[in-house]
Amino acid sequence: MGFLDDLLDDRCSTIVMLDHTDAFIEQRPRPLSSRCRHVLWSQESLDALQAEDADYDWLLLFAVLYHVDDATAAALIRELGMVLRPGGHVLIEGWDQATPQLLRKMATKSRLFSPYPCYPLNVDLLSATLAPEYQELWRDGILVYRKLPTT
Repeated sequence: MGFLDDLLDDRCSTIVMLDHTDAFIEQRPRPLSSRCRHVLWSQESLDALQAEDADYDWLLLFAVLYHVDDATAAALIRELGMVLRPGGHVLIEGWDQATPQLLRKMATKSRLFSPYPCYPLNVDLLSATLAPEYQELWRDGILVYRKLPTT
């Protein structure tokens, strides 16, 4: 819904929000500021974003990765990471730590008909897939990766 636009005091920053719908933006009590741009998620939007001459410092994924499988999560970070500067960070909030107990709890018939399935993320597999491009810095409630310089 553009909460970062409301919270950040740094008025010289630029925010690009990617989402599959504009419904959240329509529900805002006030318009986004001029420093915040909302982009609908599509192949064309991704291509246009990657073609821009911009190096971003942060890629923030809130409540995204538990809706995609491990391979899609890795592809999402790698593709969006193309606009990150070396040394930039990826922060991931909202992921399920895969354990046998969690999988047993999630393995119900209702899951077969859920419009937004919840996938347990294998963070070890994700980190291994992102290496050597990204270094995992933190894994406790949130995940943080740093994009490493290319050699």
